[in-house]
Amino acid sequence: MSTVSHRILYLGRGGILSLLPLRALLDAGAHVVGVVVPGPNAESAMQTLTADLPLESDLPLALSPVMPDIRHEAWRRDIPVFQVGNIRATEAISVMRVLQADVICVSCFPRILPKEWLDSPAVGALNLHPSLLPAYRGPNPLFWQFRAGEELFGMTLHFMNEGIDSGDIVDQGVVSMPDGVTTVEATGRLAQLGARLLVDALAKPTLPRRSQPETAVSYQSFPGPEQSIIPTTWSAKRAYNFIRGADSWGPFFIKTSSGTVHVHRAVAFDDNESQKAATIVDGTSFQVRFAKGTLTVVGKMLQ
Repeated sequence: MSTVSHRILYLGRGGILSLLPLRALLDAGAHVVGVVVPGPNAESAMQTLTADLPLESDLPLALSPVMPDIRHEAWRRDIPVFQVGNIRATEAISVMRVLQADVICVSCFPRILPKEWLDSPAVGALNLHPSLLPAYRGPNPLFWQFRAGEELFGMTLHFMNEGIDSGDIVDQGVVSMPDGVTTVEATGRLAQLGARLLVDALAKPTLPRRSQPETAVSYQSFPGPEQSIIPTTWSAKRAYNFIRGADSWGPFFIKTSSGTVHVHRAVAFDDNESQKAATIVDGTSFQVRFAKGTLTVVGKMLQ
């Protein structure tokens, strides 16, 4: 088993994409000097969290909650937990420097780290990003990969710079997603891969690094209302996998010749089946014809 000897300051949030890499580091012998989670608003002060304080979830629906999260994991192992809103505040920077970490490790922390944080640790700051960079930079790469109809998803471990997901790559890995995988299942697969990439990299004497390619760069921001509309020019398979894989970002809608279907759940797809229009079955089940195949969903027809 790989062992990690670095002093690590770990930044993350609720959810398995933050939890599994932290656990893997601790199981590999890493000395985690502190865990940092985001505060309830972007301007809140730095404070130490203790296990007897009531917890507020920072987690949007787009990230699957798990219990325990990184706060519970840290408390269980006697690691101090800090909550910070304004990462640029003098107090936050002072606490970070006092902890004297060799490396900062980040997974799903929703703040851009300023230069003071990036330059302080000797090794640098590392981030786990759930895409094959430089593709799908930005805050919601899982959503956009499902929307694009990707079948192979990726995880990238990279050095952080003052840009957005643009630092040198340390390592990458690929994960296949079977048809019908949900957000929870997909994040679990990516979290396992990210944990392995992080531990394996930090167990090496020197971290490898290479610049990101200048080709195939893409950036997507937060999804808007227009991304909730599923065009029937897609294949039924693509629509099925998007609805299920991005289920935490719903609701989704399909505009048909019979009206707009408010989708509650994707049930199945058939590449060979073809209907002339949306067909109501038992009142709440619809079969919708796409450019290739037919999608069966549970939902309701909007007036």
